[in-house]
Amino acid sequence: MVRWQASDALVIERSAKALIAVNDHFSQWQNLTGVQTSWADGTVLVDYSGSNPGSTIVYGGGKANITIPPCNGTAPLGRRGYSIWAPRGITPNYQRPAKRITQEWEMDNDL
Repeated sequence: MVRWQASDALVIERSAKALIAVNDHFSQWQNLTGVQTSWADGTVLVDYSGSNPGSTIVYGGGKANITIPPCNGTAPLGRRGYSIWAPRGITPNYQRPAKRITQEWEMDNDL
């Protein structure tokens, strides 16, 4: 569900699991005030992307103030243009599996 849309910022909420926020401005942070969420007032949100070291607290009927880094890599950890906000306490549960790939080429009368 789209929660915020502006000229340089877009925030999508993924089924009350996370706010995915993107910024397409090269050098300017986006500081959004009052982004509507599905979380209860008092819920502490943290940025799991690592671009914002602090946290924000949901207030006023599910609203949150969030920031999104610019695309130039000046955010902590060199993050570029996105942040992912979700309730504090989520443990990582995704591990990218190793893949073995074999690619075959067939040349059939192509010369």
